[in-house]
Amino acid sequence: MGPGRCSRRNQLGVLKPSSFSINRVRDGSRLLLLRGTECTLQLLSETRPDVAERIKEETEARWYALYTRARHEKQADRRLRQREFESFLPLFPRMRQWHDRKKVVHWPLFPGYVFARFGLDALTRVLSTPGVATVVRHNGAPAPISDAEIENVQRFAEAIGETGILPEPTQFVQVDRGQHVRIVSGRLKGVEGLVVERRGRGKVLVQIGIQAIGQGLKVEVAGTSIKKVTDD
Repeated sequence: MGPGRCSRRNQLGVLKPSSFSINRVRDGSRLLLLRGTECTLQLLSETRPDVAERIKEETEARWYALYTRARHEKQADRRLRQREFESFLPLFPRMRQWHDRKKVVHWPLFPGYVFARFGLDALTRVLSTPGVATVVRHNGAPAPISDAEIENVQRFAEAIGETGILPEPTQFVQVDRGQHVRIVSGRLKGVEGLVVERRGRGKVLVQIGIQAIGQGLKVEVAGTSIKKVTDD
C-alpha cells in the first residue's frame, strides 16, 4: 500500500485497540474518540459519517464561558493558561481609593466568568482547573460562543482600557429586540452591538455582551457614529 492511501480492510470494526478509546459524552451515549491518523478519519467519513461528525464535534476547539468561584476570575484565567488553554478574561480599569492612596485596579467586565477555548474532550481537565466552578450550559450541554462574539468583546475591552469609558452592566437583550449596528467612528470604532435605546441630542445606547451568559454592557454613543449591520 503506497503512502497516503487507506486500506479498506482497516474498517471501524477492526481498528487496533491502541488507535481508539471509548468515552462517555454529554448525552450519556458512548462515543469512539480516535487517537488515529487522517487515514482513519477518512475511512470513518466514508463508512460511518455519523461517528466522524461526532468525533469532530467533541474534539474541535471552541469558545465556552466558565463560571468561576467567587472572586477567582484572575486565578482561573492564570491557571488555564498554565495548562496551555487559550483563555480570555476581559477587564476594565477602575480607580480605587484607600485611606492613604489611590490605585488603579483592573476588574472583570463580566464578574464570575472567564472564557476559554477547548474541545469537549478536554472538558474534565478544564473543570479541574483551580478557580473554575463549571461550564455554562444550554439545555444540559456546554454552550459554545462564536469567535465573532469573543473578538468583539476583545475589541471593546481594549477600547475602554485605553479610553477610560465606564460601561453600564445590563441584562443581555435578545438579538431580535435590537438593531444590530457597528460603531464606525470615535473611541469604540469597530465594536458591534445592539441599539437598545435612543436618547436625546442624537445619542443612542448600544449594548455589547455575550448571549450565552445573559450579560451585557451598555455605552452611550453618537447616533451618527453607528451603521446598521446587514446580513451578507
